[in-house]
Amino acid sequence: MEINNAAHMARRVLIGRIEILAIGRTDATLSYEGRLAAENGWTDTFAGRVAAEYRRFIALIAISSDQLTPSDAVDQAWHLHMAYSRDYWHGLCRDIVGRDIHHEPTSGGPEQREQYRDRYAHTLQLYHATFGNAPPADIWPDPSERFARIFERVDRTRMMLLGAEEATLIGLASAGLASLIVLGMVTLVAALLICVTIVIWMLAAQLAAGTARRRFDLNFGSGDACGPDGGSSGDSGCGGGCGGGCS
Repeated sequence: MEINNAAHMARRVLIGRIEILAIGRTDATLSYEGRLAAENGWTDTFAGRVAAEYRRFIALIAISSDQLTPSDAVDQAWHLHMAYSRDYWHGLCRDIVGRDIHHEPTSGGPEQREQYRDRYAHTLQLYHATFGNAPPADIWPDPSERFARIFERVDRTRMMLLGAEEATLIGLASAGLASLIVLGMVTLVAALLICVTIVIWMLAAQLAAGTARRRFDLNFGSGDACGPDGGSSGDSGCGGGCGGGCS
């Protein structure tokens, strides 16, 4: 009984150390969480929550012998942490966990997809068993949703992104304008077109301001470099699945 209690206490101490792990320099103009927000278009609040969930995911790896798979949001935090190579390989793996934690992206194919899907489902179960509650669904979606998403990097200085709702509204507005033209209501159509143009201009200005802000933030980190003692950040994206474990 004493051995079990000691092991349980050691696990809780290890989890606690990982949950308060500092990533990046404390005096940096752009923090780890700030960079995570800027690179993914997230709010600072959401990025902070993702960073906390990432630390919990790493804690699960540290206390388990299983291969575990993160959500996509948590995986973005994992990729970024590995870019802070000294913090990752020394501060985390060597000094806290005592073992290397490797990132293993999928090699592709339906079998791999099912394997990582199962690992992800197991990760959610282990999370609940370890922390006593289910992980937040907006960061850890259901397995069917997590593996149905398709991600692609987009240069937002050259493209305006519209969500499904915005695209639907534009489609309906276009159909309405076409109907008015058919009915001969040219003056009304012209007025509506002016309104639509103003709205699009305002959206473009807002997008440009946001892009400039993110570019300004990210430029603070333009001096990053990889040294010979660093580790690989793994695959640039793991929409099809990825996982990791200690060795």
